[in-house]
Amino acid sequence: IISLYSSIIGHIDRIGRYWDNELEIDNVGFNETTKEMYCIECKWSHKLIGTNILEELILKARTIDWNKENRKEKYILLSKSGFTQELIKASKKDNNIFLIHEDKLISEFSSC
Repeated sequence: IISLYSSIIGHIDRIGRYWDNELEIDNVGFNETTKEMYCIECKWSHKLIGTNILEELILKARTIDWNKENRKEKYILLSKSGFTQELIKASKKDNNIFLIHEDKLISEFSSC
């Protein structure tokens, strides 16, 4: 699904699950050329995703060593049920946060 929106989100060269003894991130992607790191969280529950999930993802991203001093972090959240209005507002203010509801990038439609 993410690759459908690569012209908006950016191109990911490598992607895979990330875990260590302390944390787990559903997927982390990298673009070596642009030094972009993509942290991706997927929630397939009946609850809306809120800013708490984004905040947890941001904290987790800080622990990854890849190009730590010279990278741009992007956050992609995928949801079966949608997002809270607070998270939608946050994503509209920050062009490094991307929300995908089912298979549609949230900016492509007005309600979630």
